[in-house]
Amino acid sequence: MSTLKKDPRLDMLLAFANQTQGMSKAMNMYPKINRGIGYWIALLHKQAINLGVEIHLQTTVKQFKLSDGAITHVELKGHNIERVDHVCWTSPSALLFKACGQDPQSTFKPTIRSTRLFHFTFAQPFLSDNNYIDVNDPQCDAFRVTLYPNLRQIHYAPYACTVEVIINQYTQNCSWQSIAAELVSMGIVAAENSILLHVEDEIKAGFPIMSPEFFEESLAMATRAQAAFKNITLLGKASGRVFFMQDVLIDCVAQLDQALACYQLLNKLTDTLSDKLANK
Repeated sequence: MSTLKKDPRLDMLLAFANQTQGMSKAMNMYPKINRGIGYWIALLHKQAINLGVEIHLQTTVKQFKLSDGAITHVELKGHNIERVDHVCWTSPSALLFKACGQDPQSTFKPTIRSTRLFHFTFAQPFLSDNNYIDVNDPQCDAFRVTLYPNLRQIHYAPYACTVEVIINQYTQNCSWQSIAAELVSMGIVAAENSILLHVEDEIKAGFPIMSPEFFEESLAMATRAQAAFKNITLLGKASGRVFFMQDVLIDCVAQLDQALACYQLLNKLTDTLSDKLANK
C-alpha cells in the first residue's frame, strides 16, 4: 500500500487500512525541558544575534523592488529601504508576488478554519501519560489535547491541559462544559476531578483545509515564484512541499545548505577569476 500511495494519482484515491501503515519512523522532536518549542526559537535567535545577524521583529515587508527578475531592495514598513542579495520566503508564495507588485495569477482561495483553544487546570492528575492525544472520534468536538505535566515530565500541580477545536458547522456551538465532558468520556480526566480554572482563546487565522486542490495550488504557486524571481529560496509551507513542523525543519536545513553551497562556489569562482585577472 505504501508503494502504491507514492503515486500522486493513486494517493488521492487510496487510504491506509490502519494508523500504523505509512507511519514515519522519524522521531518527533521536542525540547526535553520544562519549556515548549518556543525554547528552540529563543535559542536560534540568540545564536543568530551572536553571529552578527540583524533581526527586525514586528516588522512588515511593504514592498520589494526588482531589477531583471532579481529582488534588489526591500522596503520595510517604518524602516528605510534595505539592499537585498537573497530572499528566504516562508509565507504563502502568493504574498511574495503581491509584495513584488505582481499578479499571483491564481483564483484559488483556501478555506481557513479558525481554532478555539480551551485551557483547563484540574485539581488532580490526569489518567493518561501521553503528551498529546489526537482525537479521531467524529462524535467528539476536540481535535487535539495537550497534557502539560506529561510534556514537561513533572508530576505535581498545576495539572493543566489545552484542548484544540477546529471550528466548523458541527463544532461552532461547543462550550467549555461539553469539552470537559469529552475529556472525561475519553478517559483523560476522572469524573470526580474538579476544574480549578478554564479560559478560552480563538485563533481566527487557523489552518487551511488540507484538500488535494490546496496542495496542488501551493506547489504550482511555488513553481511560478521560483521561475519569476532569480534570488529566492522558498522555505517551509511556502515551498509547497511540506506542511508539518518536523518536515518543515528538515526541508529548511536542506534548502539553506544548498543555498550556502551555491554561494561558497560562486565566491570561489569569483576569487579564482580575480586572481587570474590580477596575474595578467
